[in-house]
Parts: sequence; structure tokens; C-alpha cells
Amino acid sequence: MITPQQDIQQIQEVNTSLRETPSDGTKLQKRTPPILDRNLLTEYRQFMGDRFKDTVNAFFKSTSRLLPALREAAIQARDSVLIEIILELKRSSSRLGAKRLPILCEALQERCYAGLLLDVSQRIADIEGEYKILHQALTEIMNATETNNK
Repeated sequence: MITPQQDIQQIQEVNTSLRETPSDGTKLQKRTPPILDRNLLTEYRQFMGDRFKDTVNAFFKSTSRLLPALREAAIQARDSVLIEIILELKRSSSRLGAKRLPILCEALQERCYAGLLLDVSQRIADIEGEYKILHQALTEIMNATETNNK
């Protein structure tokens, strides 16, 4: 069984390593929030127990369907569908302790509410890039948890 201290240490290590190089290869500013909220993720992992891995895998599966649907809704300028998908991405990633992905979703959501749908493709690309980073971080944490439980 992994201890809360080990859990926090693993999350800090993943946050530090992934924060060094974002998807575009540039260095992030120091004010950039961490990928994951370690306290929230630790609490959620403890609450979910053995179901944590299944929950994360369900998030991966759901998000892999939502991202192409998000892009398609933007192409078709379907505001209500776009907002619905954004809200789902924001909610599900927040539940797992993601920090940056919900912020990017919020920014896109605000553009949609303001009717500024002309140039959302870059914001969607940012969301897709951040999801890849989040996916990597959560995968590393799950793998570390499995290693510690053996």
C-alpha cells in the first residue's frame, strides 16, 4: 500500500519533470500552475482505492472520444455542443486533480460564450497538447503506484 507521503512525492516528481518541457518545447514560466494538484489527487486516490486506475482509464477513454468531437464541433460552429464538450473535459479533468487543462477549457468556454469562435483551433490544439501531458503524468503515477503495491 502506498503511503500519502509516497503519493505526494510521486506527484511532485511527475509535475517537476513534465513542467520542464511543454508540448511546444519551450520553457514554461514559473507562474505556470502544476499539471496536477497533488493534495486533491492524493485525496481522490485514497477515496477511490482500487478503483482509481479504472477511473483514470475511463477518463482516458472518454477524453480520447471528446477531443475529436470538440474539434468537429468547432469546425461546424456548433456552440452548444462545443460548450457541452468543454464542460465535460473541465469537470472530468478537475476531478482527477488536473490544474492546467481546466484552465485552458475555461478560456475556450469564455470565448464560446462571447461568440468568438473564429480562431478556436489554437485553443483546441493547446487543450490537446495539455491532455497529452496530463495523460503522461497520470500514467506515470499509476505505474508508480503499481510498482509500490507489488
